[in-house]
Amino acid sequence: MKNKKINPLIIIIPIVIVLLIIIGVLIALNFGSVKKPIKVKSYESLLLKNEDSYYMDEDELKDFEGKLLTSYDDYKKLIDEYNFTEILTKDNFTDYDYLTVLTEQDYCGGNVKGIKVKKIENNKIYLSIEMEATCGPCPVEYYPFLVRFNKNKVNEKFNIDKDYITVNDPDCDPNVAYKPIIYLYPLGETSIKVNLGRPNKLTTTYPKYDNGWEVIAYPNGDLLDNDGKYYYALYWEGFTTLEKNIRDTGFVIKGEDSINFLEEKLSILGLNDKEKNEFIMYWLPKLEVNNYNYIYFETMDEIEQDMSLNIEPKPDKIIRVRMDYKPLNKYIDVQEQVLIKEERQGFTVVEWGGTLINK
Repeated sequence: MKNKKINPLIIIIPIVIVLLIIIGVLIALNFGSVKKPIKVKSYESLLLKNEDSYYMDEDELKDFEGKLLTSYDDYKKLIDEYNFTEILTKDNFTDYDYLTVLTEQDYCGGNVKGIKVKKIENNKIYLSIEMEATCGPCPVEYYPFLVRFNKNKVNEKFNIDKDYITVNDPDCDPNVAYKPIIYLYPLGETSIKVNLGRPNKLTTTYPKYDNGWEVIAYPNGDLLDNDGKYYYALYWEGFTTLEKNIRDTGFVIKGEDSINFLEEKLSILGLNDKEKNEFIMYWLPKLEVNNYNYIYFETMDEIEQDMSLNIEPKPDKIIRVRMDYKPLNKYIDVQEQVLIKEERQGFTVVEWGGTLINK
């Protein structure tokens, strides 16, 4: 009996199929082991600092914001230029880029808690900056941050939109006049002495109040003390001696209408755009969260009675704005306060502040 020849395909085909299955499994396992890019669960912000402080001088502001750092070399160049302490390494740039951002805050209040990216749309980066507000901050200073992004998330052609959000509601003392700051605008470089009438009522001052302030002032409002240190205003905070309550006159405004109201009334009272901006940035978080607010602007006589202001040489015009306010759950009817339009002239001094009414 002859042996029957076996078709080799019968043996080869199953072997090829098994090999293909094994190869497929190995390929799948190999692809599965490839690491995926790390995703940033929350955008991280890092506060930069040098050996002396965190904040930046005004002259340093122009070229800082909006730099996209895509490599350690970019970062090293930045920290060398501004003398920042090194906090990142080359490994930090493997998966991330960093954007330079400036925030407005001050050393005794309104501190930035963190920066988050709300969205990136049409070459625009929307940042949410969380602030921890206080009742009586010092003058504004600018602080440098790095905001971290996934690698290649943004390109170099973009604009930054900042939204400051207050994350707390401080319990302000109704017996304290908050954030009165004084701007000096002489006609030329002038040595000026400033004294407050009740220094025993002061709780905080910046620069330090030592039997008054003595500064060199310039027409644009810049101030230099005897050591050559720069300030843009003089700040004080102190206990008020006047009883605060709701009067027969004033204004009752919806919280959501606070911006339009303040822009209009502060213009009448003589504040320029910069002063209005700073007033609104400070008081807006305290006003817009309420259903309504009762607002009264103290007269010059009332302000002087509480804390007189003495300046040498004598200014041509002194504008003092102090807003008393009380949060309201519902509207009340009061006679509208008549405000007298103030005109700036010659050597002008401007002061603004405010107080909470608790009665």
